[in-house]
Amino acid sequence: MNARSGLLGRWSRREKLAVLVIALTVAFLTGTTLVLSAASNQTTAIATEYTANGTATYYESPQEARERAATEQSAIVVPVANITQPDGSQTLAVGLPKQRSGAFQRTTGIPLGTPPATGVAAGTVHNQTVQQLQGRDATVTVSVTPRTEQSSVFPSQWYIANTSTVSTLGPTGAFVISATASPSQATGPQHGVPFQSVLLFFVQGAQSLVTLLTITSIGGGILTGVTVFSVTRMSVRDRLPTIRILRSTGASPRAVLRIFVVRAGTMTGVGLCLGYAFGVILTNTAVNVAVFAGLPTSLNVRVTAAVARQLAIVYSCIGGLSILSGVLAALPAVRRPPAQLQQTVARTQVGESGSLFGDSALFRLRLLDWRALVPSMATLAVFATVVILVGSLAGMLAPLLMGTGSTLTEPGAVHPVASSLPAQSADTLRENGIAASPEILVFSMHDGQPVVVRGVNYTAFEAVSEAELTQGHPPRQQRQAVVGDDLAKTLGLSVGDQITLGGSTDPGMTRVQIVGTYTAPGAVDDQLLVSLPVAQHLSTKRQGTVQFIRTKKPVDNLEMKGPTISVLGITAPEQVASNTSVPVHIRVQNFAPKPATRTLQVGLGNTTVTETVTLNASEQRTVTMRVPTSARGAQTLRVASHTQPVRVRSPQALQLRGVPSEAPPHSAPRVQVQTIQGTPVENATVRVGTDTVTSGPNGTVQLPLGAAGRTQIQVQYQNRSLTESIRVTPNSQRQLTARLQLSPPQPSIVTRPTATLIVRNPWNQTLSRTVQLTASGQSRTRTVTVAPRNQTTVTFQLGRQSPGSHTLRATTGGQALATANYTVTGSDRLVAAAASSGQQTGSTGIGRAVSTAFGNLNILFGVLIVLAGLMTIGSAAATFAQAIHARQRTLGVYRATGAPPRRLLRLVLGDAFKIASVAVIGATVLAFLATRLLAMMGYLTIYGVRIVPTLSPLTLAGLTIGGFAVMLVSAFLVTSVFIRTSPVNLLQSSSGQSQHHGEQGETESMPGDIGD
Repeated sequence: MNARSGLLGRWSRREKLAVLVIALTVAFLTGTTLVLSAASNQTTAIATEYTANGTATYYESPQEARERAATEQSAIVVPVANITQPDGSQTLAVGLPKQRSGAFQRTTGIPLGTPPATGVAAGTVHNQTVQQLQGRDATVTVSVTPRTEQSSVFPSQWYIANTSTVSTLGPTGAFVISATASPSQATGPQHGVPFQSVLLFFVQGAQSLVTLLTITSIGGGILTGVTVFSVTRMSVRDRLPTIRILRSTGASPRAVLRIFVVRAGTMTGVGLCLGYAFGVILTNTAVNVAVFAGLPTSLNVRVTAAVARQLAIVYSCIGGLSILSGVLAALPAVRRPPAQLQQTVARTQVGESGSLFGDSALFRLRLLDWRALVPSMATLAVFATVVILVGSLAGMLAPLLMGTGSTLTEPGAVHPVASSLPAQSADTLRENGIAASPEILVFSMHDGQPVVVRGVNYTAFEAVSEAELTQGHPPRQQRQAVVGDDLAKTLGLSVGDQITLGGSTDPGMTRVQIVGTYTAPGAVDDQLLVSLPVAQHLSTKRQGTVQFIRTKKPVDNLEMKGPTISVLGITAPEQVASNTSVPVHIRVQNFAPKPATRTLQVGLGNTTVTETVTLNASEQRTVTMRVPTSARGAQTLRVASHTQPVRVRSPQALQLRGVPSEAPPHSAPRVQVQTIQGTPVENATVRVGTDTVTSGPNGTVQLPLGAAGRTQIQVQYQNRSLTESIRVTPNSQRQLTARLQLSPPQPSIVTRPTATLIVRNPWNQTLSRTVQLTASGQSRTRTVTVAPRNQTTVTFQLGRQSPGSHTLRATTGGQALATANYTVTGSDRLVAAAASSGQQTGSTGIGRAVSTAFGNLNILFGVLIVLAGLMTIGSAAATFAQAIHARQRTLGVYRATGAPPRRLLRLVLGDAFKIASVAVIGATVLAFLATRLLAMMGYLTIYGVRIVPTLSPLTLAGLTIGGFAVMLVSAFLVTSVFIRTSPVNLLQSSSGQSQHHGEQGETESMPGDIGD
């Protein structure tokens, strides 16, 4: 075998160990990449249906807005005026250009609203009235009409007017509204807000995770670089005789260096391949173990194209730093003349180790050399960076994810954001002396940055969150908000500023004024607190409802003194036949930690019925009660504090079923003429404007609608009549109707039910729509095409679900088509657990969202933490192996003169302790400065939350204990290998007579020809 083969081949035990260390490092980074990518993909997939089709940017003057809009062909300038209402409260009036806003709505599907021909429109009035509005330039008396749109991106408190009215009042600013070029684009607007922000919120958050992952890969590259450097130094030292012979026989330094570069590259390449396999296998194994152990996780851990691209960046960083380290390790030996190579190795092996601080005996080493300090400090600096980041992140997110109280949500909800509870349920808890805060989470964007917006009553929020105002005052009006100190720094906000916010899952926008700043534990002050009405407008919650209720103390640890069963809501028909009974569905929940009983009382007119209901701890149930009807006319249904109007009519009275609230001009929606009891009415005369049609055998009829405007529908049959109206507008879109069926209706935990969606087209033209079916986190999408006045059936195979109640929803274009509730049965223990799923102790709304969206992540993170520990120990072991290898002649002398292995182990561990005492301090300082620098540069802001590096006593204790443990364990492992080697082999290896210090008994290879 020639010298070239000798330098390239015959890997020693320590070089094989180095490959294992590299593989562990790569496995850690691969597993981290897979988990973070799976988490970001999961959140993005949940929000995929909510694309941002438009954006709004506010400018302080209409002139500036017009100049900005001139660069965008489809942009609309909407002037804004500050208005003082008759009661003294402040609001806004927006001026919409009719034609351009209508075209924008038809293009994007985002409802801006339509100003009336005269006056203004508002969502806060139910009948036409006259008001006096005071603007900046003038006070005008206008006619205020109720809004006729089903929804609008502008809050109901805002006035919608034409541009001339706003000009008279005095514009104080303007919005530039534009359509998004690509709804699926990965980057949001750098200025302004999208009308639907939730998708971009998670996309931007995922990009911040990728940035953090890239930084982590640099740390992993440093560790592998230290390992390769140490091992290459030892390989060069072992092969000095061979290098000297090659150089003496004409080999150039470049040729010898190239050999060690190939050697380092080969070690790194093998480590990368093994690490990739370990990382993929271990994370997938962790998922399977979690599911098998009853800790299911919904993360889909797999290598996608995006993951492969990110791994390529990580591996390139590791490979590049490793090869560079190999070059730096081999460079001193190949640059010196051949005659000086033996002198170089002698200087590294002979002499005292010395002291780092002059003649101080405290820091004088007996066996090792202080030159091990720098690589040790580099290794521990990466370890310390991880500890500081994890400690800071845990300290900030602990109050956000694991509160000390309870979070009450709607049982069966997919996640807290999909939950719906009456806000007044918090009153029941307060009556029992429990501080409770009804809240709504909104995922928004502002100038390209994710922002967590929380709708709260600030007084209630402060009582459960340990929040404290640091400046300004609490919100006193709906348009006022307070901002957390950290979020104020991130967005550059201060008291008195106004900020524009976009909707979360529904199109919406608003402007709020910052009236105060607050501080709270952890990441709770990385949020913007708005009023509940503002959050309801930006989310899908109706007035009076919230997503969840937080308490300061666990509900199951408190004795409930007052009524514990609360009425959450009631559902009943809007009109019923006389001399029958009204089915009233009452949703109730027991907030107590033990069973409770309550007598429910339902009143309709002068009739009252009662029923006693008993609920288990934390159970929610829908109770159906029937109330007899007597006198005809409009009556009020009453249950506790809930009321609903009910109209009692004759059993033969007519009704129209399937009439849309609005329709396009010259369309012909199909409706059905029925009696109140649901019997189809044939040959009924239906007049629509000037047209007359007759109902068919099953009571169906096509309504011949005409031009835009309010159209009256008159139905006449025998001596009965009915009058309704429909709004005809060009902004309306034809929608399908649907009905859901589930088979079997009550599946078990091992059954995969089949959902049947019957889609009907009531219009006079063919409709093609994309229908999405969702159930407890599962989603199915199908495109259906339905001919005019026909129907089609679509079936979906659902997955197995956990025991409890679930909701099946069919939507198209973000609008609900049909819903169906079903219950999955299982064992009694599982059903009891599911019944209490609406309450979780020691968790917050975001914590519940994380656990329900991803499942149990502990086992996955546990695997990553183990890999990180092994990675750090392996790199430190490589450093000590290089240091001990340089002193193996001294070890040989000790062993030859009778020193027992235990004494040598004590000497090495004592030196390692001294090196660690300096390395831990230096690594902590370097890591803290590095993380602070990253935070100042904005690289540690994830999902709008600033990770502020802190050195808490617990973090410092972890750093100290972990740093010393890594150093001492590494030194112990390496020394155990060396002290088992015979003294003869140690002395021969140090003299260069054996290429591999006797580990494998290999002999020197004869040199061969080698050139450039």
